[in-house]
Amino acid sequence: MKLQVTVLLKHSDRCHSCGSRNLDSSRRHSGRGNDKGVRNSYKGMTLLELMISVSLLAVILGGVLSLYLAGIETYETGSAYATAEMMLQLKLDEVMDEVAETAEPNLAIYSWVDPLFAPVTETQEAMCFSSARNAAGQFVTNNGRPVWQSVVVLAPYLESGRGQIRRYESFGVYTFPISVTNISNTTITLSNGVTFNRDAGRIILGNVEKLDTQAMWVDASQNPISISIRVKVYLPKGEIKTVTLQSFIDCRNANESGAGGLFDE
Repeated sequence: MKLQVTVLLKHSDRCHSCGSRNLDSSRRHSGRGNDKGVRNSYKGMTLLELMISVSLLAVILGGVLSLYLAGIETYETGSAYATAEMMLQLKLDEVMDEVAETAEPNLAIYSWVDPLFAPVTETQEAMCFSSARNAAGQFVTNNGRPVWQSVVVLAPYLESGRGQIRRYESFGVYTFPISVTNISNTTITLSNGVTFNRDAGRIILGNVEKLDTQAMWVDASQNPISISIRVKVYLPKGEIKTVTLQSFIDCRNANESGAGGLFDE
């Protein structure tokens, strides 16, 4: 009996010892696993992964920048074109307002190939008409009819390689209609003997660097009268576009004899 107890105790000690060893072993295994998990959680990027990421980021940023720059260029081009077109329309409206104040029988058209525009051989046109506005800009009438104060010529001109439209005016008592009989490099000659130096006219269109007047056409055979002006527009980065505007107008006034329409200042 005493021997059995001793054996059991020894076996129990061994079991406890085994358990202790198993427990320590389990703890050691568990500890190794946790250490490995911690080390894996702090794992960094490789050089190849970093290079790929940087390359993708550069491609994306490059695409965004290209779109941004293209948008700015499109805006600048569109803005410059719209501004030039608006300026041309305003100047054309001024021309039309002045022509509308004359009497249709007093409007004469002169067509010629301007030597100043050589080697271009396109036909240009000049307008010659009466004006009832005096030197102060007042519209002069008598018994409800306009009293013509001057003869006006609108004609293309070339200066420093840029086309313009210039206005020439001579005040006096004239018998209308008056027409242009000749335009040379330097002089405009009228049928009543009046002459103008071509470089002395007032610039009404083309005095802006971005505009180059190429031609002006007038068709007085139809009613209303048609006036067309074509210009080159110089846009950013050397781009050039052509704008052609056309307007139609009725001459509102009559001659002192009553020919040409009704008085309307």
